[in-house]
Amino acid sequence: MRTFIAIRFDEAIKEKITEVQDKLRDAAEKGHFTDRDNLHLTLIFLGEVSPNDIMDINEAMKNAAADFEGSGFTLKVSGPGRFKKKGGDICWLGFENSSPLMEIYTLLSDELYEMGFDIEDRPYTPHLTLGRQIRADWQDFTYGINDIKFPVQTVKSISLMESSRVNGKLVYSELIKVML
Repeated sequence: MRTFIAIRFDEAIKEKITEVQDKLRDAAEKGHFTDRDNLHLTLIFLGEVSPNDIMDINEAMKNAAADFEGSGFTLKVSGPGRFKKKGGDICWLGFENSSPLMEIYTLLSDELYEMGFDIEDRPYTPHLTLGRQIRADWQDFTYGINDIKFPVQTVKSISLMESSRVNGKLVYSELIKVML
């Protein structure tokens, strides 16, 4: 099964993210947009894991969450960005690189690495993908984005998610939820 550990969003911030996606759709001549139900912030991409790995992943998540002692933390949107690609850009919405966000990322990475999981070694760039293969007028899209008032997302949990295709549609399902 294909998995990742993520922060899921509440409805208030999903509403604002959808506003940003609508602006991107209006500015785009083509592209594939992330489904509202799939909006999330990836912490760790695990890729293919076996059902036997789930207990170890759950343990790593609980160990990392224990350092937060029930306090959680907040996320703030920093603005739009893109990864330029030949077939169309990956457009995203970034989040401030806060100490608690980097702490949960580092704790999870360390725990999972010690358990033998293959963890990416590139720097963590907290972002959520708005769409892929996007061909859009970047200035049209970004004009006025900073005027959108995003609510602060309070992070109280992390989730192990499974990525699968159901009737040709990409679906993310929560397998485990661990409270911070």
